[in-house]
Amino acid sequence: MLKIITDQIGKKGFIIDNTFITNPFYREDLGVEVDPIEYYGLTDDQLTQFENLRPEPEEPEPKYEELVKKLKGMSFLLFVGVEMKVVLAHKLLKILSNFSMNMYMIMILLRT
Repeated sequence: MLKIITDQIGKKGFIIDNTFITNPFYREDLGVEVDPIEYYGLTDDQLTQFENLRPEPEEPEPKYEELVKKLKGMSFLLFVGVEMKVVLAHKLLKILSNFSMNMYMIMILLRT
């Protein structure tokens, strides 16, 4: 069983493989979200001390059909800066033209 300790600056955490973990909802390198009970072996009582660090649930990505439905009938105004080449603007137009929607106006302002 892990022991929750407080470091010199007042942060609560625990030690795993000589690493002081202060956020049990992520792996040691903070790269991947984990289940702290399964991954670190924390108990529910221990986990209550870290509830303020629990990540917000992610909103599900909208489906392609939902996006198209929302974008139908909208007007688009695109500003293309100096750093974007004309070729990229043409590619962008090609991508946008793949959507089956009515676009009233696409304006591209190119600076040379």
